Amino acid sequence: RGRPDSLKRGLVARIPPLDLLKDRP
Repeated sequence: RGRPDSLKRGLVARIPPLDLLKDRP
């Protein structure tokens, strides 16, 4: 975990389900 929140927010907006899966293995 060493990336800017901007990139993470953009990815989350594009694929919220993927972010949730990555957060909860």
